[in-house]
Amino acid sequence: MEKDYLRGQKSDSVVARILRIGKANMYAYMVTVVFLLLTAVLITHTNIGMEKEKIIIITGIIISSFIAGFDTARGESKNGWKWGIVGALVYGAIYFAIAMAASGASLLICMNSFIMLCIMACSGAVGGMLGINMSKK
Repeated sequence: MEKDYLRGQKSDSVVARILRIGKANMYAYMVTVVFLLLTAVLITHTNIGMEKEKIIIITGIIISSFIAGFDTARGESKNGWKWGIVGALVYGAIYFAIAMAASGASLLICMNSFIMLCIMACSGAVGGMLGINMSKK
C-alpha cells in the first residue's frame, strides 16, 4: 500500500502515483532553477570558466534527480530504488524536452546524453532508497 498525499490515506491508485511523481519533479525543478540562477549570477559577477559552470550545473542536476527519486519513493512501501529511477527518468525526460525546446534543435543521441541519463537514474535510485527508508519511521 502507498500513502496518498492528497488524502493522507493508503491507496494503490495510479492517479496518486502520477501526482506524487509530478510533485516530486516540481520540487526537483525548483532546485534546478536555483542552481541555474546561481550559475547565472556567478557568470555575471565573476570570471568562472566554462568548466566550473558545467560542474555547478551537473551538481544541480544530480541533486535534483536525487530529490525527484527521494520524493517519488517516499509514498511507496517497497522497491524504493525502482521508484527513484522512475522519478529521476521523468525528471530527465522533462529536462531533455526543455533543452530541445530552448535550443530549437533535435536531440542527438550522443554519449554525453546517455551518460547524463545514467547519472540521473543512479542519483534517483539512491534518493529512492533513502526516501523509502525515511518513510518507514
